[in-house]
Amino acid sequence: FHNNQMLAWFVYGILFALIFYNAFLYGILRDTSYLYYILSVTSLVGFLFFTDRAILNRFDVSEFYYNRVSHALG
Repeated sequence: FHNNQMLAWFVYGILFALIFYNAFLYGILRDTSYLYYILSVTSLVGFLFFTDRAILNRFDVSEFYYNRVSHALG
């Protein structure tokens, strides 16, 4: 792995740990704020996952598609 990939997977690991921890708290406390937090962090993980160039290349997404997405997002 390159340093950037290791850092990215480290960040993903932390975010997944936050998701599971808050899912655990939501299961016990049934407070909807934990559910909203889970949904927001899951959205962040999805956004980061699909905009990360190294991960897109692992799934053989064409360069054309990546350029279209990156230009559309700004």
